[in-house]
Formats: sequence, C-alpha cells, structure tokens
Amino acid sequence: MNGFVIVGGVLGVLLLSMTWTKVLLICLGVVAALLGILVASQEKMLYMPEVQGFTTVTSNPPGMRSPAELGMKFEDVRVATADGQTIHAWFIHTSGVSDSSTAPTVVFCHANAGNMGLRMPNYRQMASFLKVNVLAFDYRGYGDSTGKPSEDGIMQDLDALFEWIQSNQDLVDPENIFFFGRSLGGAVAAEYSAKLVAQGHPPRGLILENTFLSISLMVNSLFPFLRFEWIKKPFLRLKWETYKYVEKLGKK
Repeated sequence: MNGFVIVGGVLGVLLLSMTWTKVLLICLGVVAALLGILVASQEKMLYMPEVQGFTTVTSNPPGMRSPAELGMKFEDVRVATADGQTIHAWFIHTSGVSDSSTAPTVVFCHANAGNMGLRMPNYRQMASFLKVNVLAFDYRGYGDSTGKPSEDGIMQDLDALFEWIQSNQDLVDPENIFFFGRSLGGAVAAEYSAKLVAQGHPPRGLILENTFLSISLMVNSLFPFLRFEWIKKPFLRLKWETYKYVEKLGKK
C-alpha cells in the first residue's frame, strides 16, 4: 500500500511538472509571437496614413478635400524638408479678421490614422469660434506629403513648416503660435514645443488631447507580457516619449 502511494506520488509530481512545463512553453510562445509582431509591424501599428481607402486629400469624402469646400479662406502650402521630402499643409485664415497676422495661429498635429483633410470640421470650428488661424499639415508619408513617417522625420517636417512661418510673417505671427496635438499628434506637439523652448523660441501654448505617455508604456498596456524592459527594449524601435518633453516644459 505504501509502495503504491509512493509510486502514485511520483507520477503526480511528474504530471504536475509536465503541466508547468507546458504552461511555460505556452507563455514563451506567446512572448515570442508578440515580439514577432512588435518587430515586424510596430511602424504599421502606429502610422496609418490610409483610412477606409482615403489615401490623399483628393480621395476624401466631399467636404474634406479642401478648406474651400467649407468656405474657408486658405493658402495651399508645400515645403521642402532638409532631407528632401515635400510636406503638404494648409494655412487656414481665421474668419472675421481682415489681417490674419494679428490673430493667433494653431499648428494642428493630427492623430495617427488618416490624412489632414479628415479633420476639416475641427479646422472650421477653430477658425470660426476661436478666431485663430490653423496651420494643418500631413506628416511625411501621409496624404500628399512624401517620404516615410518616423519620429526624426516628423521633427524635420515641422522645422520646414517653421521656416515657412518665418518667411510669411505677413500671414502669421511667429510669436503667437499655439500647438494642438491629438493622439500621436500630442506626442509630436509636445516634442517640438520642447525643441522650440530649447532654441529660445517657445510657443504661446500647448494643448494635448488623448495622447500617450510613451510608446513603451503603451506597449505595456497592449501587451502585458512585454512589460519587462529587458525583453522589450532590444526590439522596440519607436520611442515618442511624450512625458519627458512635458516634464521639460513644466520646468521652464
């Protein structure tokens, strides 16, 4: 009887060990699969220039192809970046003001999905009710802007836009600039605002809507298995560390 109990106990331990081994293998498989997704698709998961087949502003639904469709006065802007890309933007004049250079200008940094035309109602509300100019633009790789989106590249896009602002002071006052950023645009706006502050040209204000603290922290929320830095860090190419730039701005 005692021998049977001993043998049974040994078999139980073996079965239990096999169960934990399987669990461990499954967990390792899940982590490996998530790392595979992270390595292969992280840029595609963040940067989504096309929404429902709307690739450029001219392919958008009516009312979202040009500010003129909604009766807004605007300038169609194309600027060249330092690395040879062309960025498409709209400078939308505020309504009810004869001289746009006397009004504040909001640089509108849109979310990660779709081109700038899909935010047309927001531009109209800002120009009409807030009495501000709106400088809307498409990140590289979005809409009619050339290139491939990246953090460094988008900073160069904004460099080119600010050169345009400095060259067009009859339209826009470079000392009266606000940033508005939504989702990915919040990360863009925070980082570039901090850059301007470091250069001694701080914007008048920064407005963030529904943005994220960093890509790393967002990965932690989406993929809890990858929350350990030693697992994730070697594979994560994207950064967008919004919280660091907000902290810097808060100390100024």
